[in-house]
Amino acid sequence: MKCAFIVSPSYSGSTLLSILLAHHPDLVTLGEFLDNQARRFREGEGDFCSCGAKLDACPYMSDLSGRIHAKGIPFTVDYPDTAFLCGDGLPGKVLRAYVRGPLFEAARRLAIPLLPLARSTVARVVDRNTKVIASILEKENAKVYLDSAKNNNRVLYFHRYAPRMEVKVIWLIRDGRGVVTSIRRHANCDTATAIDKWVTTQTSVIRTVKYLPRANVLTMRYEDLCTRPGDALAEACRFLGLDPAQLPESYSAEGLHLTGNNMRLKGLGEIRIDERWKSALDDGDLALFAARAGALNRELGYGE
Repeated sequence: MKCAFIVSPSYSGSTLLSILLAHHPDLVTLGEFLDNQARRFREGEGDFCSCGAKLDACPYMSDLSGRIHAKGIPFTVDYPDTAFLCGDGLPGKVLRAYVRGPLFEAARRLAIPLLPLARSTVARVVDRNTKVIASILEKENAKVYLDSAKNNNRVLYFHRYAPRMEVKVIWLIRDGRGVVTSIRRHANCDTATAIDKWVTTQTSVIRTVKYLPRANVLTMRYEDLCTRPGDALAEACRFLGLDPAQLPESYSAEGLHLTGNNMRLKGLGEIRIDERWKSALDDGDLALFAARAGALNRELGYGE
């Protein structure tokens, strides 16, 4: 069973990539759905599927829930119970902690078997994810499940503890100045805070991909996805063992069932690169970015 993950900081193009890859008949994705631990639905506040319906009223999700139930697995869309969480105590902190360097990760690998709650949570959640993903693939007669939650811990736990899963990772990279501009706008925070958020998340992503075999990681640039989508998608398909010739000539978000970034609710439209950072960041912002994150951005291949 093959499970592909998109890893990147938020606002790096993962929703766009998910929508485009979802058009391949041998790939299925529900976006970020399986990483959401619990949802509460109240009038006007529910989490919506990209089809426009609330998740608990979406016919597709209802059918999926019924299929999983039929296999003896209790499952509801408001509580899929497929996230690696186990409370706020030490076991939960060990499982939730950002992916870090080799010493910390070695300590985490030693700690999980020694903490009964952490050990049992990993075993249970891996088994549950394996069964749920198998049901999703069976429903769509697909070969690859794509997870776009961008949860680095989730990638490592699948890689380390899910022997039935062949884990593939698409590392989606975007110029940090563009990501910072989007974080600042969406999170309503100052430039310094946005820069720190990007550096922290991107550093964790870099560490994550280093723990996987090189052959299991594909690096893709957001800029290439937007300017040469056909080439970028064909490369992704070959990496995932899919036939690029089965991709359609045109794309639409209609008929998909994704959770996550609100872009999925707005339709696809024309694929255009977002470079608003070039006008949104003033000289002071750019100087601050260069001081705090310039080296990391250059490491990723972006100049001054």
